[in-house]
Amino acid sequence: MPETAAAGGGSFLPMLGYLGFFIILFYFLLVRPQQKQKKQRQEMLNSLQVGANIFTVGGILGKITETNEETFKILIANGVEIEVLKTSVGGIKKEETEFAPGEFKYDDNEEDDEQYEYVYEDDTAETEDEKQK
Repeated sequence: MPETAAAGGGSFLPMLGYLGFFIILFYFLLVRPQQKQKKQRQEMLNSLQVGANIFTVGGILGKITETNEETFKILIANGVEIEVLKTSVGGIKKEETEFAPGEFKYDDNEEDDEQYEYVYEDDTAETEDEKQK
């Protein structure tokens, strides 16, 4: 009986080696990629500025019109702005948001109050001043 106890006692070191191997494998397959993804997301959120086209995790598309410390105001429709938490931003929409004919388009480069342009059927935009002429 003492012979079997001595044989079983020597198997602790290989088991410790396997445990160490699986801990290292777990780190490189799960923890490290998650940390990289978290870092990329934080960099994306920090790079967002006024005028960026974004989408939220809830599926809302819009353009950032104002930034605060914890929130963004985004333009989602004709003169409709909503305030969302920065953490609810899902990503940056690469192409420009298209506006259907009959909608207003926001232009943040305007100095006066005429920041919205009307989009007509022929895709030409006019401001209210141009229509009155």
